[in-house]
Amino acid sequence: MASRKTRFANNMSFDSNSLQSFCQELNLPSQVLKEAESLCSAYLHNTPIQQPLYLYISSTLVAATTLRKFPLNFCQNLLKTLSNTEDFLDFFNNFLRQTSTDAPEALVVINNYAFAWRLYKKFVEKWAQLELEEKQGHSGVGTQLRDMAWTIIALKRLSTNSNDLVENAHLILSVLYIVLQNLPETVSFANNDAFDFLIKQFNAESEQAQEAICSVEGFIQGMVAAELIKISSEKSVFDGIFSEYLAVNMLKLADFYISSLSPLDASEIEFLKKPQPRTPVKHTRQRKNNVELKSKRIISWDNEPEANIKSKLGDVPVQSSPYSHAFTPISSAMELNNWLREVYKKTSLSQIPILLQEYDSLANFSVYAKIEAYRNKLISVQLDKENLPSIIQETAASKDKSEHILKLYVYTLHGMIKNEQKRQGNLSTLYSNENFHQATFACCIECIVNAYGLNINFDQVLSIADVSVFEFWKLITTFVQFDGKMPVALRKHFRDVENFIMNENAWSTQSPIRQMLVQFVTECKNSSGNPIFNIFFKRLLSHTAQKLVEITDQLEILEEVKERIWELIKTCITEHSDLLVSRSLDTIILCSIYAICKLFKPISFKVLIENFSALYPAKEHVFKQVAGAGDIIKFYNHFFIPRFKDNLSQGTENMKNFFQSPLRASLPITSPSRGSAFCSPKTPYLTPRTRKLWASSEGSQIIPQKKGRLISFDDEPVLPKIEEVSPVHRNKK
Repeated sequence: MASRKTRFANNMSFDSNSLQSFCQELNLPSQVLKEAESLCSAYLHNTPIQQPLYLYISSTLVAATTLRKFPLNFCQNLLKTLSNTEDFLDFFNNFLRQTSTDAPEALVVINNYAFAWRLYKKFVEKWAQLELEEKQGHSGVGTQLRDMAWTIIALKRLSTNSNDLVENAHLILSVLYIVLQNLPETVSFANNDAFDFLIKQFNAESEQAQEAICSVEGFIQGMVAAELIKISSEKSVFDGIFSEYLAVNMLKLADFYISSLSPLDASEIEFLKKPQPRTPVKHTRQRKNNVELKSKRIISWDNEPEANIKSKLGDVPVQSSPYSHAFTPISSAMELNNWLREVYKKTSLSQIPILLQEYDSLANFSVYAKIEAYRNKLISVQLDKENLPSIIQETAASKDKSEHILKLYVYTLHGMIKNEQKRQGNLSTLYSNENFHQATFACCIECIVNAYGLNINFDQVLSIADVSVFEFWKLITTFVQFDGKMPVALRKHFRDVENFIMNENAWSTQSPIRQMLVQFVTECKNSSGNPIFNIFFKRLLSHTAQKLVEITDQLEILEEVKERIWELIKTCITEHSDLLVSRSLDTIILCSIYAICKLFKPISFKVLIENFSALYPAKEHVFKQVAGAGDIIKFYNHFFIPRFKDNLSQGTENMKNFFQSPLRASLPITSPSRGSAFCSPKTPYLTPRTRKLWASSEGSQIIPQKKGRLISFDDEPVLPKIEEVSPVHRNKK
């Protein structure tokens, strides 16, 4: 297999002979070869080869047919030589989207394999932190201990079949503790209290860690009883396991593990044969402080020379970049798990807080009935395999996650009502509002999904809670500030969710936000518009302005040019929001930068995309999968430019904003005689006047693969205002 990978790694042209050779080595039937050739040809029809051929052939073979038809050792042989599992996972997901292939079993296998590799990297990191010392003349024992520890972890994972982040973190902790307690005489550990050391390293809760250790000890005892592990004496179950019989036990466990794999399991002990992964580095990007942003003209709403984003938006500040994140998935999960365990201890579903009982009477509402309704909802979801089966499934470590969601719902509801009561008094109208409760329920589901790393996407969360994305958004800020002890990582996650809503989810075909935007813009031309959507619209603009500043920061674009780009983006959002449907806001931003720069100092799409990919990894769909167009070049030429070519071809002076109101200035220019200054073109054909705006194919050939608020639900005019506190500023305290 190693020679096969080397043979294909640098081959950048595809032919059926390469694929056929691959199939022969894996002993695959001829029908798989035919299907694989068809899929690979479909993928490469409009997309040139940009990655090693091994990625294409591996993805093709995995997706060619159901994995149950493949030989028993197919997954092990195919996946064990991958050097970069994360890149393969990203590529494989893109491959399935591009070829419209439905391969759910294959996707499960690849996702499981990627999770296992990330877990192994965490294990290597934690093992290195032990800093074990070997006596002179006994080098190599530490490596054997490490391999033995991971083999036990792999066997335990095979028996539980769980990708729960918290459960697997405790599994690593438990195995490390057992190894440290039974080290051979030739290896020493400097810390006298191994348990306390590991608790601090994993940020684990003592009681839960003890439960996990007991579970792993029982698992090892079972293997001893089955004679899979040899011990020195009957005095101690662990006597000799990690010392005199270490090598023998390692071989026996490895053989047993391989023989226990199913056709859909990939061997996790193969990781031991790969080059050791480096200790994960927590990358953070150097960002300028918001107060130092030079692009005041970009984010100004009128002609005031000293205007800036904060003076115009007041308590709706610029959101932080989703790129800067110092948390790893497991460390974040452990911190959140500790907070949730405290919540569970404080909350009872049989006896709700007195404050909620009082509002039950005032609002003629029953929290008990709501709890029961949500419990039935979660049970019904269990029967729908396409939605949320993993939330309902009960494991030894995580217990019943549906009960966790319900307890968090009661705790959250009590905390939010208590906080708002201090500021506003009577909240019975809000308390009896169905959308408020559904949005709270959705936030609690999202917490549990994030805490345990469940494979549930945001749209599924909204569907389960039966709430719209706009109602969910209205509650985000109130939710993340109801408890001062809420982990920073969770607050950051909800800011990322809000950024996702602004960039992607708000523009889906099912989202009500675009229709609300059209109505809002129409109303604002004659009145102040919808006050709730007013806040959303301002937050959308502040988020977009920050994105524009970040993307153009390294491109040496003049401030006056950036201002023109900003005007074009605002116009597109308000007057041509149909361009955003099923697309990403980032696509519009990139097209706007390219179009305006064409009139001043042109920048290629290649440079734009390279800069964007460095800032925001794993967002290839922004320029590779643009709905209805294909890539961003085709979208720009055939959709974007036809909307704005008349105005752009005449220069940019007429794009200046003459409105004085901060809100009205965010809207596009209108002319009494012509209507919109950005009218549709008179002809659909490319003219000499607009030829200079046309984008060549230069950008599509080489694209690198890198990695308060009014809480009014239903807009009741009598509802009081909840003061906005920025998640960004709160986290900096």
